[in-house]
Amino acid sequence: MPVSTNQDHFTITVKDANGNPMNNVKITISYPWAAPNTNSRVQFYSDGTLAVKEPSPFDAVTDKFGAYVLNYTYDAGGGLSYFGNLKAQSGSVVGTAKLTISSSS
Repeated sequence: MPVSTNQDHFTITVKDANGNPMNNVKITISYPWAAPNTNSRVQFYSDGTLAVKEPSPFDAVTDKFGAYVLNYTYDAGGGLSYFGNLKAQSGSVVGTAKLTISSSS
């Protein structure tokens, strides 16, 4: 199977201590395999049409529902396998999610 570029999204939600969504919160988003890393396999976008590329890390702001939808493309296939923590940080608060791509040749 050759390497192909795929599209997906990940929703990041910020809530206060009582579980209420927090709007207009600045978050910094990063992933070790994302551009501009010279070995990048992932590209972040700040829009749903994949027109506006963003580097890793980059800053985003939550919407009125306390959410930010991260759109991204990633390479898979051709025996590629990689993983790392997708990180969202706001001040001293950090959230992570393990993003794993595993494919066979």
